[in-house]
Amino acid sequence: MRQVSTSKKGVIHEDLARVLAQVEAELDKFKDLPDGDTILFEKAKWKILLSENFRTSFKKLDSSEMKKLVLNLLLRLSFGLRPRKRKIDIVCENSKQILKHFRVRDVYVLCSIDIVKDSGLCNQVLKIWDIMPLVDVPVLVKRLDAIYALHSEEYLSRCKEKSFEGFLEVPKSWDCDVAHYKSTTNAETGGHHRGDAFSENYSSDSLMLMKFYSLSSGIIWHLLSGCDGQEVDFPFELSDQEKEIVQFGKSSFVLGRSGSGKTTVLVMKLFQREQLHHIALRGYHEQSDAVETDEQNVLKQLFVTVNPRLCHFVKQNISRLKRSTCGWNLSAESCEFDLEEIDETFLSSDFPDSFVDIPSSFFPLVLTFKKFLLMLDCTMGVSFFDRFPEARACQPEKRKNSKSLTLQTFIRTREVNYEKFSSSYWPYMNVKLTKRVEPFLCFTEITSHIKGGLLALEAAGGHLSREDYLSHSERRLSYLTEQERCRIYDIYLEYEKSKVKNGEFDLADFVSDIHVRLRVEGYNFAEMDFVYIDEIQDLTMKQIAVFKHVCRNYEEGFLFAGDTAQAISKGVEFRFKDIRSLFYKTFAMDSGRFGSTSTNTKREISDVLHLSQNFRTHAGVLRLAQSVIDLIYHFFPNSIDELNPETSHVNGVRPVLLKSVDNRSVFKSMSEVLFAGQKKSVEFGAEQVVLVRNEEVKNDVLGQVGCCALVLTILECKGLEFEDVLLYNFFGSSPVVDQWELLHGYMRTLNISSPHDECHFRHFSDEKLKLLCHELKLLYVAITRTRQRFWIFDESWSPMLELWKCKGIVQLQHLDNEFLASMRVPSTPEAWKKRGRKFLHVQNYEMARICFKNAAEPYWETYCQASELRAKADRLRILNPQISQHHLFEAAELFDSIGKDESAAQCYFELEEYKKAGEIFLASSKLEEAGECFHLARSYEKAAAVYSKCNSYGKCLSACLDGRLFETGYDYIQRWRKDKTFDSVEFERFLEKGAVHFRRVEDYETMMMFVGAFTSNDLMRTFLVVRNELDCLLDLEEEWGNHPEAANIAGQLGLVTVSADHLKSLGKYLEACHAVLRHVLGESLWGDGNNGWPIKDFKGKKQLLGQAKTCAEHVSEAYVGFVREEAAFLSCENSNSLSLLRNRFEFFQGHGSLRNEILCARKIIDVLSHDVLVADIVNYTRYGRPWQMLSFRDLVFYWKSWKGSMGQIISHCKKDGSSYNEFCLDYLGVRELLSGSLSRYHVLYPDAPWLSGSVISRSFQNQKKRVIIDSRTFWRAAKAYWSSEIRVVGSEVLQRLETVYEYCVQNRLSIYCRSMLLVHMLDLSSLFPPKLTDMARRFAEHYIENVLNIHFLEWHDSWRNDMINTRGVEEFRVPLEEIMHLYLENSLTTCRIAEVTTIALSTKLSRPNLEMLLINLKEKAVGSLHVDQIVGPLEVGIMPEVDEIVAEQCMVWKLQQTVLRMYYNMFENAEETLSPSCLVYLLDRLLMMTLAWNGCFYAPRSSVVEWLMYNRWKNPSSTSIIAEETQPTVDAATGLVSCIVKDLFNNEVLVLECHPAVVLRLVVLVGMLSINTGKSCDLVPRILGKIGITSMLPSEFYNRLSSLWNREEASHGGVEAFSDALHLVGNPLVCVDLKGSGCPKSKPSSAIFLDMKKLCDQKQEILMTLSPRRNKAASSSRRGKE
Repeated sequence: MRQVSTSKKGVIHEDLARVLAQVEAELDKFKDLPDGDTILFEKAKWKILLSENFRTSFKKLDSSEMKKLVLNLLLRLSFGLRPRKRKIDIVCENSKQILKHFRVRDVYVLCSIDIVKDSGLCNQVLKIWDIMPLVDVPVLVKRLDAIYALHSEEYLSRCKEKSFEGFLEVPKSWDCDVAHYKSTTNAETGGHHRGDAFSENYSSDSLMLMKFYSLSSGIIWHLLSGCDGQEVDFPFELSDQEKEIVQFGKSSFVLGRSGSGKTTVLVMKLFQREQLHHIALRGYHEQSDAVETDEQNVLKQLFVTVNPRLCHFVKQNISRLKRSTCGWNLSAESCEFDLEEIDETFLSSDFPDSFVDIPSSFFPLVLTFKKFLLMLDCTMGVSFFDRFPEARACQPEKRKNSKSLTLQTFIRTREVNYEKFSSSYWPYMNVKLTKRVEPFLCFTEITSHIKGGLLALEAAGGHLSREDYLSHSERRLSYLTEQERCRIYDIYLEYEKSKVKNGEFDLADFVSDIHVRLRVEGYNFAEMDFVYIDEIQDLTMKQIAVFKHVCRNYEEGFLFAGDTAQAISKGVEFRFKDIRSLFYKTFAMDSGRFGSTSTNTKREISDVLHLSQNFRTHAGVLRLAQSVIDLIYHFFPNSIDELNPETSHVNGVRPVLLKSVDNRSVFKSMSEVLFAGQKKSVEFGAEQVVLVRNEEVKNDVLGQVGCCALVLTILECKGLEFEDVLLYNFFGSSPVVDQWELLHGYMRTLNISSPHDECHFRHFSDEKLKLLCHELKLLYVAITRTRQRFWIFDESWSPMLELWKCKGIVQLQHLDNEFLASMRVPSTPEAWKKRGRKFLHVQNYEMARICFKNAAEPYWETYCQASELRAKADRLRILNPQISQHHLFEAAELFDSIGKDESAAQCYFELEEYKKAGEIFLASSKLEEAGECFHLARSYEKAAAVYSKCNSYGKCLSACLDGRLFETGYDYIQRWRKDKTFDSVEFERFLEKGAVHFRRVEDYETMMMFVGAFTSNDLMRTFLVVRNELDCLLDLEEEWGNHPEAANIAGQLGLVTVSADHLKSLGKYLEACHAVLRHVLGESLWGDGNNGWPIKDFKGKKQLLGQAKTCAEHVSEAYVGFVREEAAFLSCENSNSLSLLRNRFEFFQGHGSLRNEILCARKIIDVLSHDVLVADIVNYTRYGRPWQMLSFRDLVFYWKSWKGSMGQIISHCKKDGSSYNEFCLDYLGVRELLSGSLSRYHVLYPDAPWLSGSVISRSFQNQKKRVIIDSRTFWRAAKAYWSSEIRVVGSEVLQRLETVYEYCVQNRLSIYCRSMLLVHMLDLSSLFPPKLTDMARRFAEHYIENVLNIHFLEWHDSWRNDMINTRGVEEFRVPLEEIMHLYLENSLTTCRIAEVTTIALSTKLSRPNLEMLLINLKEKAVGSLHVDQIVGPLEVGIMPEVDEIVAEQCMVWKLQQTVLRMYYNMFENAEETLSPSCLVYLLDRLLMMTLAWNGCFYAPRSSVVEWLMYNRWKNPSSTSIIAEETQPTVDAATGLVSCIVKDLFNNEVLVLECHPAVVLRLVVLVGMLSINTGKSCDLVPRILGKIGITSMLPSEFYNRLSSLWNREEASHGGVEAFSDALHLVGNPLVCVDLKGSGCPKSKPSSAIFLDMKKLCDQKQEILMTLSPRRNKAASSSRRGKE
């Protein structure tokens, strides 16, 4: 030690005194509870670490003064003070200058200097190992010296270095790491241990597993308080690996083998965040004046694990850690717990049922996975369990409660796990399917892949289809063949069918349902900040995916921990790379927070973090376990995640391979040596266990040892730890004994010689290989259960044992007496009790009973016996219900005998002895449970009373409701309201159901008593309106003096006088008048059994109309006039006067009275339908009466007006406020009842025909025989009625028009009238589809034969002009389009195609309609109909945008093809005859188009008008065509026309069969050819010489033409003769000049000259020019006016 000068000693002593005083003062502060570390620890130099042994020894100190002295020493040491005159170093071999001891009176504090890594630096710390008398120090020093012998020289050297600040010794730090242990130590190599015997060396090494706690104010208070340590826990020092994970800031995945501290890492990370949050909140509140509640500031953390026992201890550990840092007064649950088993019910007893409004005191949440699902289920919509009637029992109030006895019992008894699957389902499945398939393998495939895999998450129905399962199995490198997978899927289908039949479910069903609801409803409740999932290998991918909904902090909020080597849970197959893929696809990508690309996302998701240091056991056991892991890596690389070999700083004995001397079993040898003569003593202790493969071997072993040893299956021991483990006959009982031979090949790869090297090894199926993988995982779990010694005894020699022996990781030991004696480790009763408690926590009642028996605890022994019987009853519930009930009854009696009333009551509950269970619960003050039992026992009155005592208001009322105790429930509600204890919607619900009940039994007085108890008038109104109790409501409204509502209700009831009186009292005379008139309308139509229209009289009608007039007088004079007119109409005055009806229609239309307008139109239709319409047409035909005066047009006008209104009524159905809606209600005699958003309708005339035939539920009728129907029913009936009315009236109109049309045809009256009649008839025929096709055919024939020839058949200007105007309007053109499409609905023929083409050319369809027509024509044409040739001209109309001239030339060419094909068809097909009218029309069109190219031509007015209509009265583009260029085309076209016309006239028989108008047009065509082209001049004389043909021509036309025409004058005089002849028949010749050149040279006096260049686009001017007499009459009229 360095020297201090005398001048400085005074200063040092002063500083030392000040420090000592500060230490004393700080120590005194610990008398009070501190909240956080004091200032002393902030100035401390050294970090002091206290061992668990020190804590234990400290509690044994006698006096508080002694404790303070020890703590004073610790505080001095932390500050850097060291005794200056006392020797503190201990003389030893390896730990010289590292181990130190400090005397405190008669005890010594033993400590050492160590190095720990913190924040990247290696720092010296002071470890306090123990406090003990001097005599015990050498023993501990020797053990510690052995430990330090394993450390590296560099590490020891740094521990010995010292540094001072003045007189204070301070720790040194290094920024570079240092190896703690020698590279050749047995702890890090596979070499042999120093000794394989179990000796004190092992207990020395076990000090390396000691936990150390950092000295803090909390731990000092704990040491001074004298508590026993069960109330608090302290955060102990973590290893470097653990610190790295705890400090890692991102979401992470932690992989660690058994005993590597995975759970510790999760808990410490959770606790660290709690501390940081606590500190941040404290600082925030200190610096801010804002006041926020704990609910707003709570850190929401969630810890989930499958294991209830682990969940319980984690919960307690977190609670104790919080106490250690936040103080003793922290509100936390008691750490004391009963010895009873820790199950879901135990852990859920004090937890909320859902994630809605969780109190802050419950955070952090520590839950089992099943509890987590139950809370989600209660949070999200309709519960999954509501589909099971058994689970819904006794919960009629629909309140979700996971603590319900009914639900808890249902879940425990109806959930299918592997045990139930293998025992209750597998034996009863088709043997052909289950043969050679292991139930474990099948259940795993179903649970982990078909229903629980990642792909099943998105699959329809929540499970994979057969095809998806097979393909998915290929992608995941399944060891199963396709045939085996198909069989497994068949087993799955059979399992699902049986499960549904049994009313059971499995966890996959539950999870799938939650996923569906989360996807549909979303999660908008308590959102977690951080989520920790332990033992994740016990969960499927689908189960893990649920967590993404409760936490959106995907970057930092998740920590998953597990070990795939321990994935032996039945039904779960797990790999960490699968969960990383799940996290990437389902968590990260859905969040959108991990960057824009998938590459960025993958980069930001952390790799799997490893924990390789084992704290449970020693290196010898770890080497054995690693050898199993290596085999799994080798044979099944995809079934386990790779991890560096585990290490341990503790040496230990190698596992022992036991070999019997004379082939006796180990248990026979033990019984002879250990138990001989000591049948009552126990030699195999509480910390020793025998592990076997399955229940069969377990029962065999128990038969040999009885209660002398603990015997578990490997599945049962998962999660438990023992000092010594004996693995018995694992390989000898293996179902795949022969497959262990694969290890010989593995040994050859390691160059390990084997006596079986020359053996021939068989090929094994993939299914068997998968079972071998499961075998290896079972073996790994068995090995890692021990902390100290591991023994292996097998009745058969296995290659695995040979491998271990060859690698030197086991030692061979004969079962001699000496070794057997060394195995004995007797236990105290307290140790047996402690072990029994652990078994009880994992619900292993059989072993727990043995432990309590050995601990001489009869109470708990009986408890375990009863619990075991209850568990057996659960297993036998389906297989043997009688034995199951017997076991339950025995369990109940045993529980009752030891005073476990609650458990006994639960057994009676499952036995359905609800009353007995209720009495027990009641005696135990479990009031809610007692109420539920009495409820199920149908003791409703008693249940209600019990529920009332515990303030379960909803359940109390539910019991009253089920028991029909409505008066009792009413009394409870009144009492609760009087006491002002509680009020809720449940009260209203009960009162409403009570009122409904008494209404059903017609006790209206009691019903109104319940209604009167409603909390608001609105609720009363709603109840009465919905149930049609309008009389009661009317009484209430009048009682309340509410006249508007009373008037409305009276109107709905049809009490028009009452309604009007209320309205008049309010001064609402307009509304009163309206109410009376709508009532009169309804009575006129439907009253006295009427069937609707027409309006009729009824008794009292006159008085009601008078009352309406009186009300109108209080409104206005104008309104009085309106009401009088409406009253006159409703009173049927002059009802058949057409002129009066027309005037009234205009009057009502002008006043905007839709109702009267519709009614008046209907009346006019009736009158016109029975009136004579023929006379108007005769006058029109003979005397030129204006077509506007035709009465059939009036009929059509009013029909369309009325029909349009009907269409509006139908389309406006359900549109509130519509005038059409109002008319519909008034006309049908219906009143709307409004109750909130619900609309219903009161039918005032229930016998009305419009209501009959509708689907109406008579349940809407109440006792007063009123009919109330819902909105959907009413509007469906109304639409049906109005549609029927349209058909009825339309049929009458159509019938009348058909009569008129037949008369016109018979008397050859106006073609125009006939055309318009057909148009309207066609429109009406759309109401009657069977008539529509026939009507379309009639119209088409009429159009072709008459309309296209009108200019030759009717020569009066007025008729012709009417037709010209009409063909351009929509109502004429649209029917033509419809006709063409109707034609296409039947089979097509050449004749029909030609007719459609002719109509289309005359109409000039729009481009879209033309395209559709052509498509249909070509699709439906059958056979060789030459459709392309016939419809060619139509294709020109859909050509892409081309020049008009080119299009016109193309049209001429196409027309020639069409004409030629149609002409040939007239002679080729004898079965059908093409109308010559079509051919003649097209010939005329072809000739007109070609003549127009000349720029000037002659043509009759009819052809000119048709040509102009086609060109839309515009000058055609052909005016710009050069004549020389088109002359060949003109010659060809005119030549074709000439040839066809000549041929036709040569066939005199055919011509004589044609219509006279057609013959006339053919003669005119010949004349047009002659005077324009000079062709066919010789044909005219020949035609005129045929008597048969000339007889069909008009006489004046023939006479004039024959007298003037001769062959020599054809080119000159022929024009004059042709012009005069045409003039005589009213179809004068027109000289058309398209270019304004003044041609032609010859201008007959009777011809009309038309200058199209001058009059282009002026339709009226053109028509005036073409009608000179009309023009002359118009001029005379103008002159007369002047």
